[in-house]
Amino acid sequence: MKYNGRIVKKNKYQIGDIVKVHDLYIGRVGYIAGHRGEKYGGWHYKVRGPHGEYLTWAEKSLKKVPVRRK
Repeated sequence: MKYNGRIVKKNKYQIGDIVKVHDLYIGRVGYIAGHRGEKYGGWHYKVRGPHGEYLTWAEKSLKKVPVRRK
């Protein structure tokens, strides 16, 4: 996959995925914020915070939360 002329790996998380940030909080991915280069942690995602704001995090600081189905 190419992004800004660089060849990068495919996104690990998609919009709407529920992820856990550094054991701080659980939020939903709202935007894919872009690729900042491998040196800067690769893909970054905007995750909705506990007060409704979006915070940007690198892929390595996120973990997927299994979705509980009823």
